[in-house]
Amino acid sequence: MEDLEPTEGNSLILKYENYPIVRSLIQLVPFGIGSAIDVALMGKINNMKTERTRVFFDKILENNIALKEEQLEDKEFLHAYFATTKAYLNTQRHEKIQLFAQLFSRYCEKGIFEAIDDYEESLSILDELSYREFEILLILNEFENKNPIKEGQNYLQRALVYWENFINQIEQDIGLLREEIPGVLERINRTGLYQTFTGGFMDYTGDVGKLTPNFQRFLKELDLV
Repeated sequence: MEDLEPTEGNSLILKYENYPIVRSLIQLVPFGIGSAIDVALMGKINNMKTERTRVFFDKILENNIALKEEQLEDKEFLHAYFATTKAYLNTQRHEKIQLFAQLFSRYCEKGIFEAIDDYEESLSILDELSYREFEILLILNEFENKNPIKEGQNYLQRALVYWENFINQIEQDIGLLREEIPGVLERINRTGLYQTFTGGFMDYTGDVGKLTPNFQRFLKELDLV
C-alpha cells in the first residue's frame, strides 16, 4: 500500500488495512475522508464523519459480516451502501449509528430482505426515528411482552393495565417531562411501528397506543430478537 499522509481519514484506512473490502468502502464515503489529501476548511467535518464511519465499521466487523470483492460490482449492494452511508453520516448518536450497521449487516445476509425496496423502507424508518423514540418503543415492547392479552380483553384494555407504569418509566429512563410524552408518542405514529388508539371506550380520553406487527419485524431486521 502506498504511503499516506497522517490525516484522520488515512488513520481510519490504516486501522482496517487487513480488511481490503472495508478499506474500499471507506474510500467511497463522501467528504473525502478516505483520500490522501484533506481540505483544511473541511477538517472538522471530515473528523466528525471519520469518527462516525469508524463506529459504523467497527460494528460491521463485530458482526463478522463476510464482505466479498464481487459485492463492489453489485449495483444493488452499492445503492444500499450509499443510502446507509448518507443516513449514518447525518447521525450523531453512536448507538443509532450502530443500529444502521446492524441493519446493513442484515442486508448483507441473504434471505433477510426479499428486495432492495424492503431494505430502503426499513432504512427510511430507522433514519426518521430518533434514538430516544426507539428507546421508548423498546420500553413499551417490554410492557406488552409482560402483559399478554387475555381472553375477552381488547388491546386498549390491556394497555390501560400498565400505561401509567409505562409513562413513569419513560420519565425515569428517558428524562421526558410527563406532559411531553403524549406528543412524542403521537409523532411516533408516523413510522408505522406504533399506533395510537382512536374511538371511545368507557372513560378513555386518548393518548394510549400499542406497537404494530411492523415493530416486531423491524426488531428482527435489526437482529434484536
